[in-house]
Amino acid sequence: MFNVGQKVECVKIPKGESDGAAAPRVGEKFTVIWSALVLGEPMIDLHEIPYPEVDGWYRGIPAKYFRAIVERKTSIAIFTEMLNPLKVEA
Repeated sequence: MFNVGQKVECVKIPKGESDGAAAPRVGEKFTVIWSALVLGEPMIDLHEIPYPEVDGWYRGIPAKYFRAIVERKTSIAIFTEMLNPLKVEA
């Protein structure tokens, strides 16, 4: 399951799951604002596309249509080090 605040990416278009909300598109990135098991299925709500209550129940969208985005800090330090001349002791 995903955590609140986690970034996710849509990997499959949900068919007939929108319940009145806009459907996400493959490749779009979102932020999770709600995550829970609903009738045994992991469900999430997205900050960018909030899902409404249906018949008084908060349903969300199935988490199976999304994957977690792993954010890595990019560093080019190893490449800039290669540009420094070698220090040779005499």
